[in-house]
Amino acid sequence: MILITRSFLKELTSFDSNIRFELITLISKHDRWLSKNFILLKEDGSLLIYNGYLNGKRVRVVVAKTRKGTYIPLEIFKKESRGGYNIRDNYYSPWPIERMEREIAGDLYETWELEL
Repeated sequence: MILITRSFLKELTSFDSNIRFELITLISKHDRWLSKNFILLKEDGSLLIYNGYLNGKRVRVVVAKTRKGTYIPLEIFKKESRGGYNIRDNYYSPWPIERMEREIAGDLYETWELEL
């Protein structure tokens, strides 16, 4: 299952409509261990933080995975943008994680199912 917060959905609307489908496909491939475009950045508490590539590596996405297996996209960047140029293991995650937790607590999210 993928939880999409309101703020991430707002960021997603500024991208091509195919990015949504590509994001679901990337996460479902990773869930079945079939994707090499998903790289573990670090563990942050009970979350695993991944960096993923979409649209021929022109779009970068940061996704958290809970221990229960739920994926929660945190941020999405164009490669050329300041935030998306180099996402590495020193990625600063507290602010996006706090925003995500606030929105989930406020019931400001929707769920998408993984493709099998």
